[in-house]
Amino acid sequence: MTDPLETFAVKSSDERSPSYRPVPFSEETPGLLRHLLESKEQAIPTFSETLDYNLNGGLRRKTLIGIASSSGGGKTTFGWQLAQYIAENGRIEGDHTVPIPCMYISLEMAKSTLLEKALSRIGRIDGGELSGRKWLTESNVDLKDEMLKNLVKANQRFTKIARNLRVLGVTEAAPGLMTIDDIHREAEAFLDTYTAHQELTLMRDTPDPDEQEKLVSALELPPQLVIFVDHLQLLSNTKDPTTNAYLPHDPAVSYDLKRLAVSLDCTVVALSRMESEDVHPVIQGADMTAVLKTGYNLIEEKIKALEEESKEMKTEAAAPEEQEELKRERSGHERFRSQKPLQSEGNPIYASLDIEKNREGRTRDALFVWRRAFHEFEEVAVEEESRSLKRFLPWNSAGTESGRE
Repeated sequence: MTDPLETFAVKSSDERSPSYRPVPFSEETPGLLRHLLESKEQAIPTFSETLDYNLNGGLRRKTLIGIASSSGGGKTTFGWQLAQYIAENGRIEGDHTVPIPCMYISLEMAKSTLLEKALSRIGRIDGGELSGRKWLTESNVDLKDEMLKNLVKANQRFTKIARNLRVLGVTEAAPGLMTIDDIHREAEAFLDTYTAHQELTLMRDTPDPDEQEKLVSALELPPQLVIFVDHLQLLSNTKDPTTNAYLPHDPAVSYDLKRLAVSLDCTVVALSRMESEDVHPVIQGADMTAVLKTGYNLIEEKIKALEEESKEMKTEAAAPEEQEELKRERSGHERFRSQKPLQSEGNPIYASLDIEKNREGRTRDALFVWRRAFHEFEEVAVEEESRSLKRFLPWNSAGTESGRE
């Protein structure tokens, strides 16, 4: 069997131009250092403050992020919410916002289902009622009108979000019928169309000459595309050169996704299915790998694990600051549990994004309430100094809604 790393290296060498000349790294460092010092480009923030902390600010170019969960564990809901958040909020550069294009490749779910999920989350509409269409025959006219108003309002907001979204559903990308080369072509075509559209739209909607000058400057850089693949196991590596048939999935395809991130100078978020939460995911080539866990007893299990870890630290005479940090984390979990968040709306359940591997080094777990009826993950804080997401915590006396400040 061919070593995936060897294949990776061979592919890279095949793409060298005729003028290729190997040089010592010292000849390349001046240009790299100049880019490091002169670039004003910031990371792309996500809807999770903790995830941003682990990634030193958010998503960056040339990186592959892997998020795995068991079947039905919320990976599509999480990934789709993340794509919408980025498409809606972009990233801050100076005193203006730079829009971020996102391409969501759904190899399992239809576009209509993704739209229902988005409208449910934005409008706080029960997803079951929306997809079941029972409200259409509602005899109570007031309830029917209220549903229609929520839908119209949610759709207006989502339409603005969707300007920065390209979605490939199962009709364009049937399971097992898409390769890395297909994604590369789709991404390049989308970027060409998106860039031209952005220039026309932004200039039209920005009459102020000074603001136009800032936008022109921002548009000089290629858009920082984010590609979502949902999910990894339905992606084919390549086609058979003889029959042109799509070959079965190979786990080494994630190496090709990393190459794609480097080649397109973009971010790739690969969602992956696990057979069970007990089996650790292997997303080869990923810069960060996380496991999305859910369950009614999740917080109890985490508190118990923290207690066991605390005992081990005392036995091994760990540094006092490490023991204190662990104590604060456990206290935060206990405070969160005491607020009884599962008694709130939206058929909630606990969720946690646990970092398995991170080249940036930080591995703090992110806690959420997954409101399944609304197809929404809402992050909660366990640290008192956290800037956001404090709805359930006792120190949030004002009772503010969750979200970034």
